[in-house]
Amino acid sequence: MIDDETAAVLAAATKWDGRLLHVSALTVRSARALAGANGNTLNLSGLRRLDRDVADALAGFAGTTLAVRGLTALDAPTADALVAIPSWDGRLPCLTAFSAPDSVAVAKALATRKGQLALPNLRKISPKTLTALLEKQDVEIPLIETLELIPEPDGSTTEDFVIPEDFAERQKRRR
Repeated sequence: MIDDETAAVLAAATKWDGRLLHVSALTVRSARALAGANGNTLNLSGLRRLDRDVADALAGFAGTTLAVRGLTALDAPTADALVAIPSWDGRLPCLTAFSAPDSVAVAKALATRKGQLALPNLRKISPKTLTALLEKQDVEIPLIETLELIPEPDGSTTEDFVIPEDFAERQKRRR
């Protein structure tokens, strides 16, 4: 955790590189202060969780790259807020499973992101959640054959997963 005063001092520093890799939690005030930083990059990849209010506060970051690559879970309101941040880099390498009851809503929100979405270490996902995620044309996920399809986290009936017809072509273009 970084206190609000320290966040404000860092944000005002002209020689700070924008990296806070070991900060695991932020208050809304700290996030708002850091979003006011003058640098091009704000790297908060030590965060494991992010709530909607903090994501909304980070939306004010005017630099080119906001990285929150340490996130291990997202809820739907936070995913909505995150995709609305133009400087977010779209990379979630620590998100390995979509297992919360609102996983389909999270995937739908992530699929609305403008620009690439990268989930390179995804391992577990339900068929409905995967279908929602693959609505995004430029999503990076591991090979579908390597994913463990789990029951629907919300308890609804698990359906068979059908690979979208254009998915193989999309994968080729990406490589």
